[in-house]
Amino acid sequence: MSCTVYILRTSRNTLYIGQTNNLEKRLKEHKGKNSKSAKYTRGFHSVKLVYKEEYKTRREALQREAQLKKWPKAKKETFIRHTFQERVYAIASKIPLGKVATYGQIAKLAGNPKAARVVGFFMKTNPFAPRVPCHRVVASDGELTGFSALGGITEKKKMLLHEGVVFNKNTVNLLKCLWDGKA
Repeated sequence: MSCTVYILRTSRNTLYIGQTNNLEKRLKEHKGKNSKSAKYTRGFHSVKLVYKEEYKTRREALQREAQLKKWPKAKKETFIRHTFQERVYAIASKIPLGKVATYGQIAKLAGNPKAARVVGFFMKTNPFAPRVPCHRVVASDGELTGFSALGGITEKKKMLLHEGVVFNKNTVNLLKCLWDGKA
């Protein structure tokens, strides 16, 4: 039986770590604040899943849960942020030639729909170009925003045009070129 170790962020920005063999059910218990939810999470307005890991056995999950609980909050926050960043780069690396994705779309696919600006920062500081094609990420209206490589937005547009992306003046035609998010 597989088990999941998970981290929740509470409405007061504290973190709760737990493990379960049924994450969906356990999250409903935490959010429902019933007698089966953890006493700790009952005192908060809301909780949100921010991280999860799968393990083959309960024993492995319990060991990992204990390890994470020993970490100081700053280390947990760094860990959560870096795993989100890794997901963002992994998703962006799948955007095919001739397609674009939006910052918000990538944030949602990576598990944090409100983190579009964070995705923008990750694209700006992308150490994996061209393997992670940050030039294929645009604003939600198709506008070209920020491109830290030499040539800026002008170069970004040239690259996208060369790849077959269709424009309406200076914005990407999202009806024709928006990636469906599938690999």
